[in-house]
Amino acid sequence: MWEKRVRQVFKFMRKHHRVIGLSVVLIGLLWTYMSIARNEKSTTLEYLRLYSQIYRLVQDAYLEETDPAILVEGTIEGMAVKANPYNSLEPLAGSSPLVPPRGAVDSGLILGYSEPFLKVIDVRRDSPAAQKGILPGALVLRIGDQGTPFLPVLRANRMLTGDVGSHVELVIQNTGSYKIDEIDLELSTSTPPEPLQFETHDWGLLCRIEGSLTGDQRDLIARTVKGMDKKKGLILDVRHYNEDTEENGLELADLFIPDGRIMAEICNQDGSLQRSVQAGDGIALTDFPLIVVCDATSAGPAESLILAIRNTSRGLIVGERTFGRCVQLAHERLEDTYLLHLVAGYYGNSSCETPHGKGIAPDFMTVLPSPVDDADPILTTAITLMPASSKGMMDAR
Repeated sequence: MWEKRVRQVFKFMRKHHRVIGLSVVLIGLLWTYMSIARNEKSTTLEYLRLYSQIYRLVQDAYLEETDPAILVEGTIEGMAVKANPYNSLEPLAGSSPLVPPRGAVDSGLILGYSEPFLKVIDVRRDSPAAQKGILPGALVLRIGDQGTPFLPVLRANRMLTGDVGSHVELVIQNTGSYKIDEIDLELSTSTPPEPLQFETHDWGLLCRIEGSLTGDQRDLIARTVKGMDKKKGLILDVRHYNEDTEENGLELADLFIPDGRIMAEICNQDGSLQRSVQAGDGIALTDFPLIVVCDATSAGPAESLILAIRNTSRGLIVGERTFGRCVQLAHERLEDTYLLHLVAGYYGNSSCETPHGKGIAPDFMTVLPSPVDDADPILTTAITLMPASSKGMMDAR
């Protein structure tokens, strides 16, 4: 009897061997997935138990009562900044821009990140930091009693603000020096330069952009450029343009790029593409040569603008390598109490090569003179190259 049943089973298996084989493969894959999921879940639970133990130990170690919110905030911010120093967590009521606004009581320093420390992007003129001789590019090793590795950039910039007469102690390594300096800064309010300045020359129009721009100032640029002699050229000086968002830099670039052209790609950390950013404001000022002037104080909005000009071959880039801050930030509200700033992507070119962390090398690198020479060789180089930039004008059409 059993021999007959065995023959029937083998006959069924020969007839349906493909279906049975596929079923075995699917069951194997499902079992593997469930095993991985169980392992991942188990690992996550282990870390949650570890966190709970550390949380209790920290609370017990304090002589006074510890506010649990402080410990939880620190944990969330630690997770965020471990992923990216431009991530941060802050109370929704006290949210602030990435850098202190102009006219605030502060040190005059604008900080970015250069692994593993914070780095000075710019030093505002006539500020306490400028008076102490701190230069763009200096490494900031400590602010007060807090080391800067894994210190959120937003919080670090906020630590440099306060009341008039208050002090901030810094440990820095200045640009071009191997010496570590301890500096005591007395905070004050410095008079910032105008964020937008125009100069008319024989060769064309010079537009200097610093700090951050409002929508009205962007419209003023459009009106002024429309009214200039199109036989001449435009130089955009974006040295010290670093306090705006990268999105605002692209909006400014949109003035000079025909609609439909891809200005930049938003890329993931692994180099894959999220989406493209196209020009589309309907203005497209393209009938004149364009040169963009930059240096190491050009960051954020300046770099997204430069990226768009280069990606569309609209003009020439002259000067020094830029700083290397080119992120797209997303802002998430948590329980109507906190605001979480997260890096959601990086601006890059068609190959998803991003200048973030590296900066943008100009088309023409300018060799700076000695400090005693007060000339502006970067601007001089740009003026000399003005006729050559007409090629970028033709490519953009």
